[in-house]
Amino acid sequence: AQAAVCNAISAVLDASGLASEQDVRPGSVRNWAGRRLYDAGLPVEKVAARLGARTLDSAAEDIGLEWRA
Repeated sequence: AQAAVCNAISAVLDASGLASEQDVRPGSVRNWAGRRLYDAGLPVEKVAARLGARTLDSAAEDIGLEWRA
């Protein structure tokens, strides 16, 4: 299922012309969506669950959150 979603996102990026942008990848779309959820007020724990992250640290890194001192 994960590979199918990645392929579908890749196809959308190709069709939209965004696939040629260096900073746009299927994973960056996932991370962007996670950051949007966090910025909208969803706690990092719930963002991590939605992203399927194994740890809170990896979720925070994915969404560009510096949450540890």
